[in-house]
Amino acid sequence: MNFRMRSVLGLSVAVCALLLVAGGRASEASAPAQPKLSGTYAVQIHEFCQPNLLAQVLELGSEPPPLAFSSFSSVGLIKDQIGVLTFNAKQLTISGSMIKVTGAVVSQDLTAVGGPVDVTPFTETTNTTSGTFSTTDTTFTIDKGSGPTTYNAVYGAFSGSTADVVFFVAISTDSQGDSCAESGELQLK
Repeated sequence: MNFRMRSVLGLSVAVCALLLVAGGRASEASAPAQPKLSGTYAVQIHEFCQPNLLAQVLELGSEPPPLAFSSFSSVGLIKDQIGVLTFNAKQLTISGSMIKVTGAVVSQDLTAVGGPVDVTPFTETTNTTSGTFSTTDTTFTIDKGSGPTTYNAVYGAFSGSTADVVFFVAISTDSQGDSCAESGELQLK
C-alpha cells in the first residue's frame, strides 16, 4: 500500500508539473511581449478636455454682500469618434475612415446672468485618416502626422501574436492648458 501511494503521489506531482509547464507556455503564446496589430479593426475613441473656470469676487462695500462672478477661460472639449482602421503589420501603417462628433463641454458665460445662453452646437464630420503605429506589451503609439501619441494599452484575445482587442488611454494637456483624457478600443472585425 505504501508503495502504491508513493507511485500515485509521484505520478500526481509529475502530471501537475507538466500542466504548469504547458500552462506557462500557453499563457506566453496568448500574451506575446510584442503584440501585433494586423487587419481591419472597428475603433471607438472618446476624448474629454476639462474646461477652465475663472472665479472672481468684487468687494462693493460692507452692505450688499460681495458680488461674485465666473467666466470660462476655455470651454473644454468633448469628442467621440467611431470608424474602421486597417493596420498593416509589415509596414506599420494605418489607414481608414472615421466619423467624428465634436463640441464644447460648456457654453454659458456665467457673467451674463439672465442673459441669453450661448449654445455651441455639436458638429459631425467624416474624414479619412492615415499614419504609422507601433506597439509594446503595455503601450500603443500612433502618429497621424502631427506627432506621436502614446497610449497605455491592454491587449487581449490573441490569434497567435496578433491582438484581436486593444483598450487604450492617454492623459495630455491641450493648447489652451486644459487637462484631457483620451481613451478607446480597437476590435478586430
